[in-house]
Amino acid sequence: MAIFPLAQWVRLLQDLSRQGDSILTDASLRALTGLEAEALRKAVWRLTQKGLLVRLGPHLFGNSLRLPTLEALACLLARPAYISRESALSEVGILSQMPLTLTCVTTGKTREARTPLGNIAFSHLQIPLFWGYSVRQGILWAEPEKALLDWVYMARKAGSGPPTLDELEWEALDPRKLKEYEARFPKSVQAEIARWRPQPTTLEDP
Repeated sequence: MAIFPLAQWVRLLQDLSRQGDSILTDASLRALTGLEAEALRKAVWRLTQKGLLVRLGPHLFGNSLRLPTLEALACLLARPAYISRESALSEVGILSQMPLTLTCVTTGKTREARTPLGNIAFSHLQIPLFWGYSVRQGILWAEPEKALLDWVYMARKAGSGPPTLDELEWEALDPRKLKEYEARFPKSVQAEIARWRPQPTTLEDP
């Protein structure tokens, strides 16, 4: 039976930290240590008690020497999922207030995940509307224009009423892209965007 003492665990986690590995699974730990399932379960329990591992979800652990970001964790907890709505708008400075909960959309179920790194709200989005995102350092982020449309669409769908959009930095949005994207959403979403979109100013002749 394989034996993996504490000092060897520390060296392993240090090596993984240097390599940038911050999220570990039961399967990856078994492959790295050669431990059987029961021995690994006991070892993981001891490591979490000592603070060397942080339990992030079912069969999912964070390397405490290099904890992952909440955004990286979100993209693992729900697949596929991308960060959108208030969080994506705040990330690029279009929304000044930082939401307390990371807001994501997924083709899976609507749910909230409470983790040691923070809370994540996953909102269900139909597959035909699951687009308009890009990958940055392995994390899926909505484009600002898509994040705004997702926000309005989700708020109306949840019955909470449309969000207040008067504090948005509208000039940071691409008007052509927003117009193109909103055409793929229901008329009610288009009408809400039109209600808040600043009208271009015109100079009158003296």
